[in-house]
Amino acid sequence: MNRAHSGRAGMIMVAVAGVAMVCGPAWGQGGGGAAGTPAATSAPTAARPVGSVAEVRSLLQAALPGDAQEVATVAAAVREGQIKPGTALTVRGYIPSGEGGLDGKVAVFALSADGGSGPAVARVRVLGKGGEPLGGSLAGQHGLRAGAEVFVSGVVAAGSGAEAGLVIDVAALHVPRGGLPAGVLAGESPASAVDVSAFREAGAKAGEGGEGAIKPGQKVVVRGRVGGSGKPFAEGRAVMTLVGRAIKPCNEKADDGCTTPWDYCCDPRPTITANSVTVQVVDGRGQPLRTDLRGRKGLKELTEVTVSGTVARVEGGAVVINAERMWW
Repeated sequence: MNRAHSGRAGMIMVAVAGVAMVCGPAWGQGGGGAAGTPAATSAPTAARPVGSVAEVRSLLQAALPGDAQEVATVAAAVREGQIKPGTALTVRGYIPSGEGGLDGKVAVFALSADGGSGPAVARVRVLGKGGEPLGGSLAGQHGLRAGAEVFVSGVVAAGSGAEAGLVIDVAALHVPRGGLPAGVLAGESPASAVDVSAFREAGAKAGEGGEGAIKPGQKVVVRGRVGGSGKPFAEGRAVMTLVGRAIKPCNEKADDGCTTPWDYCCDPRPTITANSVTVQVVDGRGQPLRTDLRGRKGLKELTEVTVSGTVARVEGGAVVINAERMWW
């Protein structure tokens, strides 16, 4: 097989709102799968006590945990006895606004499921050296504030259950610099989604400016698989590339031993570009959020994703979509 388009060769770079990128489970379950994909990190098996609020910085990890579960789902399982005290896990949630979100005296905060506006479904404790919650509030420290998205790795505390609910003793924290807004990761995927290849083909047939052409401001619901290059996720930004079903990744072709099948290197770059879209989640200024998408709810290369959003730009053969909701 001709590898002229493999890996770095033949790539084109597209600036996505200032970011240069290549265009083109059960609890504890890892996120690895496709060849060449690193497995998701496992939750630490024990809480990590610290000596002061300043030392909480040592618990912060730069990488987004790839095995995080939604906090409301885990809390429900704890109440039903499906998850027992002592279980190591990683959850994602939001610090609720109002009283009880961040304790004013000890290093304890609550997590809710919906951007901080809903009720708390879990309590998170940073332990001191004596095994009790650390003295001193975390409010405003290390990015912890009302409404912040937080990933917590730790251990289900003793006493958690039907009455006490979910309490987690912390081993590690990840606080995105620009957390994903609540509601972006949606539930059931809409049946109206159009495959990315069909979406791009229809737009190409309509011609630039013609009826049916893809235009900025257009509302769309499209579906595709993460891929199109060796690194289809922009590191540290909420940006990824989706590819339609008109072309196949290398692992779906006979006698192909490609270790990065999501790069679609068996097809020429213009074909990949014509069958792909770039998807980004942006802030109020239209800039991609400063957080990773890879690893969220097991998202990885070749995951099929449905996106509802608005076309932001059409330029140089590339289409950029601002995602409002996503499903996988």
